[in-house]
Amino acid sequence: MTRMARSPKKAGDPVQALAAGAFVVGLASWYFGASSAIDRTIELKSFWIAACALGALAAAGSLVLERSLRKAALGNAAFAGIAVLFVAFNFIALANVHADGSRARIEGATFVAYAQPSKGPRMARFVWRYRAVSLQAVHASACVDDTPVELELRDGALGEAWIERVRCTDAR
Repeated sequence: MTRMARSPKKAGDPVQALAAGAFVVGLASWYFGASSAIDRTIELKSFWIAACALGALAAAGSLVLERSLRKAALGNAAFAGIAVLFVAFNFIALANVHADGSRARIEGATFVAYAQPSKGPRMARFVWRYRAVSLQAVHASACVDDTPVELELRDGALGEAWIERVRCTDAR
């Protein structure tokens, strides 16, 4: 009696599965508020640095787990790094806004104009502390061009100020 050789079952690639899961979590976090938290945060550079560092660590960790520099391993590492960067950036922005216990403060700014980019939502543009600040127009729907506004700011749980509310002093 001869036995037929069974082909070994191929398990799914765990790095690819984790990266895909991270990407789905990133999309869910974007849908459930990260896009708004990112939009209302004034300076995002520190968030990008932290998220890129975590993404690079994920990519490096993926290569260590794969123990190979094959094309597929490099692709998995890039996918894992980008997925973790996306998730980390969203969760950092969400934590900055939703874990913030600081008191609101009112600061003056000047509403400049509304702008409609080629893609994406209509934007409201302000000048605050000699800096240009933009956020989605839904947060400042009744402002008139070149008029003073009040920005209700909070410090952010992770140290990055964000705009909670815009008060238009000269409504249409």
